[in-house]
Amino acid sequence: PAYVPYKPLTILAGGEPLPIPTAPEFKIWNKEEMKNFKIGVIKEFMEVSDEKIRERVERAIEVFRDLNWEVVELSYRYIDLALPTYYLINYVEFFSATRKYDGRRYGYPIEEVCGEEVLRRIMIGRHISKKEYSGKYYKRALQARRMMKKEMLKLFKDVDAIVSPTVPKLPHKIGEKLTPMEMYSELMKDAKVIVLRGP
Repeated sequence: PAYVPYKPLTILAGGEPLPIPTAPEFKIWNKEEMKNFKIGVIKEFMEVSDEKIRERVERAIEVFRDLNWEVVELSYRYIDLALPTYYLINYVEFFSATRKYDGRRYGYPIEEVCGEEVLRRIMIGRHISKKEYSGKYYKRALQARRMMKKEMLKLFKDVDAIVSPTVPKLPHKIGEKLTPMEMYSELMKDAKVIVLRGP
C-alpha cells in the first residue's frame, strides 16, 4: 500500500519553476530504506480536527505501525499564527488581484456585481494595504509565513514523512448556509491544519 502513490507523484513532479506547489523530483524509497522509516504526527493538527477525521488518520497510523515503522509525536509551535497570517496575506493579495476588474476595459466593476464575502475581502484588503499599514500588517504576515515554513522544514529533519489531516472536518451539507462568523470559525481550523506555504 505504501507504494501506491508513487506513479501519480512521479508524474506530478517537475514542471513550472514559479508556482509554489511544484517539486523538481519525487524520490521513492526502496524496501531496505523503508525498514527504518520514521513517521511524524503533529499533535496540534490532530487536536483541531473532528473526531471522525482523527479516527481516519489514526487508522492510517496503525497501518504504518503494522509495517514496523516508528511513529513519533511532533509539536508545531506556530500553529496559532496560521489564521491571522492567512487572513492578512489573503485579503491584501485578493484585493490586488481584483483591481483589473474595474469596469474600464470590460464588464462591470467587481464591487457592483460580487457577493457579500467577496466585497468584504476587497474592503478589508484595501484597508490593510494602505501605505501607512503595509509594514505593520502585510509585511509582518509575510515574515510570519517564512518563519512558519522554516519551522515545518525543521520538523522534517527528524522524520521521513509527516501524517496529518488534510481538512479538519467533513464538508457541509448541500444547501447548508453559514454566517460569516461560522465560516471564519471553520476557517480557523482549516488554516491551522493546512499551514501556509510560501517563500
